[in-house]
Amino acid sequence: DRTPPTLNFGAANPSPNGAGWNKTDVSYSYTTADALSGVATSAPPSPAIISTEGTGLTTQVTVTDVAGNTATFTTSPAVKIDKTAPTLTFAAPNPGPNGAGWNKTDVSYTYSTADNLSGVANSMPNPAITGGEGRMLTTNVTVTDVAGNSAIFSTPPANIDRTSAAIIIASPANGSTYVLNQQITPDFTCTEAADKDLVPNCLGSPSSTPYIASTVGNNTFTVTATDEAGNSSMASTSYQVNYNFTGFQSPLQAAGTAAAPSHSGGFPLNSMIPVAWRLADANAVAITDPLALTSIQAFVNPACAGPPDAGSTPIVLFANGMPADALTIDAAGNYTFNWDTNTVASACYNLVVTLHDGNSFATIARLGCIPPPSNLSAWWPGDGNANDIAGSNAGTLQNGAGFAPGIVGQAFSLDGISQFVDAGNGPALQVSGGDFTVMAWVNFNALSHPPGNNSSGPQGDMSIVDKMSGSGINQDGWRLLKQDDNHFWFCLGGGAGNGCISGASTSVVSSTSAVAGTWFHVAAVKTATSISIYVNGQLENTTILGAFTDTNTTDLLIGSYTAQEAVLNGLIDEVQLFNGALTATEIQGISAAGSAGECKP
Repeated sequence: DRTPPTLNFGAANPSPNGAGWNKTDVSYSYTTADALSGVATSAPPSPAIISTEGTGLTTQVTVTDVAGNTATFTTSPAVKIDKTAPTLTFAAPNPGPNGAGWNKTDVSYTYSTADNLSGVANSMPNPAITGGEGRMLTTNVTVTDVAGNSAIFSTPPANIDRTSAAIIIASPANGSTYVLNQQITPDFTCTEAADKDLVPNCLGSPSSTPYIASTVGNNTFTVTATDEAGNSSMASTSYQVNYNFTGFQSPLQAAGTAAAPSHSGGFPLNSMIPVAWRLADANAVAITDPLALTSIQAFVNPACAGPPDAGSTPIVLFANGMPADALTIDAAGNYTFNWDTNTVASACYNLVVTLHDGNSFATIARLGCIPPPSNLSAWWPGDGNANDIAGSNAGTLQNGAGFAPGIVGQAFSLDGISQFVDAGNGPALQVSGGDFTVMAWVNFNALSHPPGNNSSGPQGDMSIVDKMSGSGINQDGWRLLKQDDNHFWFCLGGGAGNGCISGASTSVVSSTSAVAGTWFHVAAVKTATSISIYVNGQLENTTILGAFTDTNTTDLLIGSYTAQEAVLNGLIDEVQLFNGALTATEIQGISAAGSAGECKP
């Protein structure tokens, strides 16, 4: 056998990619043949494998038959093999981190790639951008060569925080109020999420530490925060700094607000009304700055209650420091403005004082008298005589009873020993058979009689208006008085027993206790079913009326009781008797009129 054997190669496995490259070993399966002696050996055995990297790569197979004939065969076509992944080099981050190592925007990385055999086919993404927020953030880049080898590269870690710090202000709280020169202690926090950066700059303004509220009016506290990444945030609260206002002072009532004013009652028209208050700071130091007062205005209020009608035109009494001579300020911080009512008409006015701190304080003052209710049977104003200006029941001054300045004009002045006024027992005074109302203003010099007087009764008993018979004790008639317990009582005769004792169905007692040197308006109302007592315009108690006795045989006495003396020690003014039950509104109106009083015929 002199003929060498033959060989047939199969196709390359795997086949090259579309670019003609393999990225793994390439093997060739083959078959051999020898027609005479047969194939003895083939080396390397099938398949023939190319494992090196490069281009134009082949391998050979040697086949020998039994007779010793040899032939060598070369794979074809030549192959290109690249089994090595490409490489990547990142450039510096853009933008670079700040000095604290943080970025507050996306971080971009450009890069260069290389592949020594097949070359780089593509890389994704390009450029590499790291987004999101947090610490040690990275982005992956995949690079593929022509042979199909891929490698994933991670960008250098970046710290990114694009969110500003959260600010919480606990103090001064929004809407809080302080007094001038009070210490304010700021309390606030600036925080980031746990995976974020720190907040090295968290500052309050006007101060991060305790400071003094030195500017009246609306103030702002601001916190500015800057985190390590450079993100800034700001938060603010508004707070009010006020003067310490005390007022109004007598003769006005304590002030309310412009929306809910107090009611200071009535004043005579053409009078001079002092509007007085005191200003101090948080340390009780007097404020004496004239600029602390912005204005004083008066608004006509037909309802004589609550705020004036919307759109009401104010009467400017004081503004911009004028008239300067109407305002005085003493070293103790007492401000006094004298309101000359000669320039205004009779009406109810809301008197509003507005301060430089923006606060307004208000009270209602009635200027001029109010018309008296109907059913007026008798009226003894005590204006220098004992005349009944509503009827023909003129009184007689007893034992030197006199007059002194009252709540409205003059008043009856009684000594608590023997002085009183006897108004007789005219038909118009015999009202107990139906509904009636009795009222008066009273001011006690003392809550008991001078020593040694009123020996026949309790030392503190003082009749205000009395029509109780001297036969028996409180058995026939009616009385309006201050009892020894210093409460105001209204009672009717008990018939067989004392009608003026606690718990009786013929007596009603006030909750207010009298004090000396203070004017009280006291009114009692009797209806068919009940008796009620009012003090300073307010209903204080009502009793379901039981059987009573009044034979109308006794004179009406102002300031005394015939059975026990009970002479009043002080002043009684504007005594009125109505042949009907006044409403609570009517009684409140008379009390609120104060020194303006009711219009006299």
